[in-house]
Amino acid sequence: MNSLDLYVEFADKLDSGELDSKLTEIKKLVEERYFATKQKVKIEDFNVGDRVSINNRCGTKYLIGETATVTDIRRTKIKISFDNPKGRFARTDSVGKIYSAEVIVPLEIVDKM
Repeated sequence: MNSLDLYVEFADKLDSGELDSKLTEIKKLVEERYFATKQKVKIEDFNVGDRVSINNRCGTKYLIGETATVTDIRRTKIKISFDNPKGRFARTDSVGKIYSAEVIVPLEIVDKM
């Protein structure tokens, strides 16, 4: 059985509820693996123009899931511009058009799309 077959079988069992008694354990394993892979992200993995989304490690909860574009690369962080700016990251120009402030963020709170 190849890895795609294993994935499909797992997804089917998950979808049918067959694994409901193991959801907490599965979630923990997935989160541990996700955390381990995020530790490997390096500044070299990003380029200006890359699309990113804000993940659940962001302290500003209303930004989780928001999408943005990388506008600059710093030494250890990236600068982004949000697609749909809100809160303190929204700016208004002289004609009332809303645009995004450029925000410098750590790599740990973004996922490449």
